[in-house]
Amino acid sequence: GIQNKRTANKCAHALRAFFSFVGRHDIADQMPFPREFKRRYIEALDEETIRRGIEQLGKPIERALIAVAYWCGLRISEVLLLSRGDYDPERGVIYVTRVKMKGGAREKHGLPITGWVKQLLDQYLATRTDNDPRLFPISRETARRIFKKFAKAIGRPGLTFHVLRHSRGTELARQGFSTPEIAAWLHHLNYDSSLIYIHLGARDLLKKLDNEEIGGAQPTLESLRKRLEEEPNF
Repeated sequence: GIQNKRTANKCAHALRAFFSFVGRHDIADQMPFPREFKRRYIEALDEETIRRGIEQLGKPIERALIAVAYWCGLRISEVLLLSRGDYDPERGVIYVTRVKMKGGAREKHGLPITGWVKQLLDQYLATRTDNDPRLFPISRETARRIFKKFAKAIGRPGLTFHVLRHSRGTELARQGFSTPEIAAWLHHLNYDSSLIYIHLGARDLLKKLDNEEIGGAQPTLESLRKRLEEEPNF
C-alpha cells in the first residue's frame, strides 16, 4: 500500500474525481478517504534576529556555520558538503552544491558572499590549523546541536535547521529581489517552489503601503499600525 500520506491523499482525490466524472457517484461517495494531509508550517526569522542569535554563539565555527547556511539558503546536508576550495575569498564567491535536484543530480553554482557573513567566515578560517578539506569538518549531529544552541539563544527552541533557508528567501523578497532572482539564489527550477520560502506579513505590507499613494485606505493603515504596536508578532 501507499505509505506516504501526501501521495495517498492525491491518489484518493484523483480517484474520487474520476468516478464522479464517469457518473459512478455510488463508488465515489463510498470510497475510503485518508485523513487530510497538513503541511507543517515553517516560519521565517528576520535578519536582525538571526544576527543576534549568531552573536551569542561562542565558537567561530558555530557562528560561521549558521551565517553561511542562512546567507546561502542551504539545507543542513548542503552546508556540510562545502569544501575549502568552494570558497574564493578574493572574489567573494562561494560555490554551493544543491542536493535536492530531479533525478538525484548534483550541481554547483556560485553565490556572492559579502558583508558580515564574509567577515565571520574569514574569521573562522583564520583559526583553522588542520588540513581537513571540508569547510565545516563536523558531523550532521554536531551541526544540529549548534543550531539548537542558536535557536535557544533567540528563545525559539522548537525551530529546525530548515528555517534558515525560509528566512533567506523571505529576506531576499524584503530586499526587493524578484521571484526569478530568488529562485536563482535558492536554485529552484520552478518559480512556484520559491514562493513556499517567502513569508511576508502585515508589517511588510504596511511598509510597502507607506511608500504608495493610499487615498481612502488611511483609516485601515492606522488600525494596522495600532495592532502592530499591540502585537509585535502580527
